[in-house]
Amino acid sequence: LDQFASALHNDGDYEEEVRVRREAIAVGAEARDDLIVADMWTSLVSTVADALGRPDEAEALLLSAEAAVARAGNPVLYRYDLM
Repeated sequence: LDQFASALHNDGDYEEEVRVRREAIAVGAEARDDLIVADMWTSLVSTVADALGRPDEAEALLLSAEAAVARAGNPVLYRYDLM
């Protein structure tokens, strides 16, 4: 799903990318893959804020993204992405 979401991003289909990333968050959570969940959350926040230009919505997602990054062990890469 990550590669598919990235391809959608590269094609400029940001709404569909957001849908796929949300699906990937659920799938990653079911698989208990905290790194995938953190990656999808940080990418989701970035896409919503930057590509879609909806900073208020991105800010509302930020707490969940920060929690996912914390659960994944606070990898520097993901913390940096949320800055």
